[in-house]
Amino acid sequence: MNIQKNKRISDVYFSGEFFFHKANEKKGRRTTVGTEFIKDGKKWRILAYYTCGAGLVFDISVETDINEFNAFYENGQSGEYPLANRFDIKLIRNKKLIDMSHMGSIDYIPGNTDNIEAERLIKYYKLPADNCQSFYRICFPCRMKSEIHTLSLKILPVNEFINAAQFSSLTKTPVEIINPVTEEKYELKITSVSDETIDFSRTDEALSFPSKLKTMEYTLYPELDVSAFDIRDLKGGDSPKIKSDYKYLPDCACSYAVIGGADGPTAVSVGRPKAPSVYSVCSSLYFEEQKEIIWRFRFIVKKKEEKTITIKGLREDVWPELKDPNSVLSTLF
Repeated sequence: MNIQKNKRISDVYFSGEFFFHKANEKKGRRTTVGTEFIKDGKKWRILAYYTCGAGLVFDISVETDINEFNAFYENGQSGEYPLANRFDIKLIRNKKLIDMSHMGSIDYIPGNTDNIEAERLIKYYKLPADNCQSFYRICFPCRMKSEIHTLSLKILPVNEFINAAQFSSLTKTPVEIINPVTEEKYELKITSVSDETIDFSRTDEALSFPSKLKTMEYTLYPELDVSAFDIRDLKGGDSPKIKSDYKYLPDCACSYAVIGGADGPTAVSVGRPKAPSVYSVCSSLYFEEQKEIIWRFRFIVKKKEEKTITIKGLREDVWPELKDPNSVLSTLF
């Protein structure tokens, strides 16, 4: 696939990248929005949307207090990464619900001079530069032949992860897991750890992928459904590398993901008759075989908060509950 670098920060394409776009792709037409609201204690901004041939592209920012960001590192990186804004989002266009097809993101951190593009976005959208800003470029595929009468974004609840324990793949003794919320105790026993290699020989000719990983099998007592917890590789693995002899350098970019959860490798339960359930989890990918993996055990709590923001059109036509002055949604506008 032939790709080209964006010439201006104002150039937005349906490919959803901040730096590159597909060759011959036409840039979108900007419509400024400027809506602000508070969600999960942070200020969200719907900055603008861009009308492209394949659909609509929204630029959204989420502001994080710089003191919260600094405290994360001062406390040894314990707890949730402050800029990890997990959310699901859908578009309602002319009363039709549309799923997001893809999204790009970039973070601005005050004092970090490595990310020039993020600084340009701060200036372009005239945002405060004293706090962290996470930018999201979200793409919704839809036919643009008909006129837009109503337009809104629905931000859906996602799972919250609660850190419970960290342990090594080399441990020989049972690991005690305590749910910080319910104080319930669990015992995790590692039954096997093995090294695996993924074959990437048929993948993109431009990239060199890390292919080494570890697979761990374990039991958990009392047993839990896999939707109630996850285990992830704390280190996060290696990123793919662009091959030095690739003919399209430097005008190329890449991204990849390991199949699993949206926030890391996912635990899988393998049932065995007349025996405790055996769970399995894979580490992140590395170029070199790892002697040890540090795992983080997290409980999953389903959050119920949901927010819908009108951008264009009659709110009552989209959400009848807005007519009720006591409705939670009526306070958003």
